[in-house]
Amino acid sequence: VHEAINELQRDLVAGGRRIGLVATSEADLRELMAYYSRTLTYVGKRDSGVRIRQRLEQDSARDGSGLRPGGTRDLNVDYLSAHSTLKEISTTVKRAESPTPWSAPNHLDATVATDVISHGVDVEYFNLMFLERIPEQVANYIQVASRSGRQHVGMVLAILPRYSLRAGSIYDRFPEFHRHLDRMVLPVPVNRFARAAVNRSFPGVLLGSLYGRHLNALKGRKPEHLRWVARGMSAGVGE
Repeated sequence: VHEAINELQRDLVAGGRRIGLVATSEADLRELMAYYSRTLTYVGKRDSGVRIRQRLEQDSARDGSGLRPGGTRDLNVDYLSAHSTLKEISTTVKRAESPTPWSAPNHLDATVATDVISHGVDVEYFNLMFLERIPEQVANYIQVASRSGRQHVGMVLAILPRYSLRAGSIYDRFPEFHRHLDRMVLPVPVNRFARAAVNRSFPGVLLGSLYGRHLNALKGRKPEHLRWVARGMSAGVGE
């Protein structure tokens, strides 16, 4: 996919002619390709993400797929996982949201991420997406795949391993699987019918807030104070 993107970007007019956009101007093609010049890859495991990121970087350095007019540049790849800090996640999202030209040295070509991108990531430039595997829960699959095509037409390619019986079943019944996605979403424990949800969750929220406030107030003082607060909270919960 990145080889195809690079080939199109090197000569937009010729590339547009090959895909049927004959009467489109170069400026319009450049604006269109801005939304299809970076990829998002979802991985189910952290090790898979590390391996895919390394493969992208190695392949672009070896076969020249990262070549740009007027110089050379390997693919810029960011990787996000549960070990990423909020600052790292925010920096990557800002890079993905930035409409940098494809030829710019800091243009973000690919993002590889775990479940950390399944909620709250709304980037209009993520329109080419790959699923290294389909999540076990259908609700997660819907959430993850929804990162693509937020404002423009998106394409999501799911990789289905041949050794997985579940993946084979999805492959054999792919249209039916998507036609009945809503029916396969498991019910959530907290919904509008859970009348006791507020009463049961509020004490924990309150005590967690007090705990965090006292933790910030310690400012490096003896940890015995924190254990004392924890014991007091436990007694309060018991009462």
